[in-house]
Amino acid sequence: MNSVKDMTKRFEDANPDLMTEVREETEEVEPAAGEERFHHYRNRTMCEVLDEMRAMFKTLSFGGMAGLIEEIQAMGNRMESALNDQKDLDRARQSLKTLLVKYDKLYEEVTSLEEKKADLKKDTKILAKKKKVGFRT
Repeated sequence: MNSVKDMTKRFEDANPDLMTEVREETEEVEPAAGEERFHHYRNRTMCEVLDEMRAMFKTLSFGGMAGLIEEIQAMGNRMESALNDQKDLDRARQSLKTLLVKYDKLYEEVTSLEEKKADLKKDTKILAKKKKVGFRT
């Protein structure tokens, strides 16, 4: 069984022009401290893949059609997933807003209760002083 590296090497040897084109489209990014190096490849759009499929139909050469169908399916799945993520984010924002409103109300209630508590402490100190002096209350 061939390893992925062997198959990649054979593909690169068989298609040198394609590999130089891919290397030209690749932008190397310097990694930050402690991170691995990665490559940023130019993204293909669904329209580009569909154009390639149309070209296959014109020439009646369907050799790579299965790969293009898979690529379109993967792109569609990513788009659908992104839409669901956006809906989840919107729901989370909305629930955060309602929780913040509840928090503000509770915070105001707590501060008013703390003020009442401070007033009650003052009143009890006054009452305690009156009892020490002997005043009737």
